[in-house]
Amino acid sequence: MSTTPEPSAVEETEVVARVRAAQDAVEVPSTLDPDALAHRAVRRVRVRRTTLAAGGSTAVVGVLVAAVALLPGMLPRGSDLALTVPPAQTAAPVEPTADPVPDATPEQPEQPLRYLPVGDGELPELPGVEHGVAETHHSDYTMQGGLTYTLPPGGWEVDGEAFGGPSSVTWDAPKYWNIPGSEIPADAVPPPMNDSGAVLTIDVDPGAASWAAPARDSGAWTVEIPGADFVAVTRGPSDDPGLARWEARVRYAATGTGWTVVLEFTDDEVGDELARAFLGNLWFEPDGAPEWFSPTYTYPEVGVVVPGAPAGWQPASTENLSYAVPPGWTSRDVEGNFGPGVEWSGPPVDGAPSDVRWNMFVQVGGTGTSSFSTAADQFHPQTVVVPGADFAQVLASQGPHWAVDAVPALSADVQLHGEHGGPDVLLSITLPGDEAGLETLRGILGSLQF
Repeated sequence: MSTTPEPSAVEETEVVARVRAAQDAVEVPSTLDPDALAHRAVRRVRVRRTTLAAGGSTAVVGVLVAAVALLPGMLPRGSDLALTVPPAQTAAPVEPTADPVPDATPEQPEQPLRYLPVGDGELPELPGVEHGVAETHHSDYTMQGGLTYTLPPGGWEVDGEAFGGPSSVTWDAPKYWNIPGSEIPADAVPPPMNDSGAVLTIDVDPGAASWAAPARDSGAWTVEIPGADFVAVTRGPSDDPGLARWEARVRYAATGTGWTVVLEFTDDEVGDELARAFLGNLWFEPDGAPEWFSPTYTYPEVGVVVPGAPAGWQPASTENLSYAVPPGWTSRDVEGNFGPGVEWSGPPVDGAPSDVRWNMFVQVGGTGTSSFSTAADQFHPQTVVVPGADFAQVLASQGPHWAVDAVPALSADVQLHGEHGGPDVLLSITLPGDEAGLETLRGILGSLQF
């Protein structure tokens, strides 16, 4: 029989109070999707969603909530790049029972370092790196020579040009949050490394052919990137207070092209975790996307468009453009940033607020020379035939709905210019991201006529 006295009511109350105090001290941030908030603001003021920007970083500003726990082997603050082993956890002694039960889960032995080839040498693999660590919303870009990377979460701002395979690029971490007049809730959690001065740079290195591997015991690490014959990673102090400097040299075996990657990230657990995630998401475009890569958006082919309105659809017109919409859709006049027009609303989006519906904006712009032009390849433009139009382009993408990540949505901008001087007409359409949504889009396209 145990001689441990039963806790009194006072002791129990004190324990409960301490537990509750500990719970209150831990802040668990709620998931925030500024991309959704931005689109919601667009919807409220009747400004169109721009697929062109959605394909790039300027509109896809999916902000992740930073995890505050380190991956296994995370570096301590301000340390050199050296393998660290977390201390063994201890617990309060437990009084043995009459029939002790043997431990069914013996302590696992420490995993040995794995060394990988790096040029003419080898280096230990950086602990804690996983491939494909990214939230639903993320932006991906490709450097000259094919190195493809995924931006960290938040509204990073590019200094220069990120598209077109540049030889050099610089990204600055988010600097502004919840500015006056924004619709971001006051209790929303800012993106990780917000206003920290963090910077990300990538440059093609013309001297990559002469790179020599650091010594095995130099403190450098490597990361497994399929197709690379040289990856060397170091972590050290930054010239800027509060930041640590990660530097990686990556060389593509197929061409010998090399890149120097510098991550001036916050000198804390969050910055280290984001650096590991960045390195784990590198791949080479010429080899095709790896199986672990999941893009935020895909670009479906519209397919064959049959001229004419589908049976049972409602005929409609805006200015001198006629078209048709599915039965049951309702309309109201709007004033968008492209021009005056109409919003057509269909069924509600499952799991979203009641006022969020599948919809279509039709906005009429100016006359004369068209303001539209053929979009760049990264936006996957498709042409369609529209009677009475001398320009008809569709920019379609499929990805998470702006209001509900779990709901796939098909978004399309249809850009039209009428013959003999216009006008320009823009249709911004959001439909279910399935074959039924594609069929509805084809029905709308087939009904268009000036």
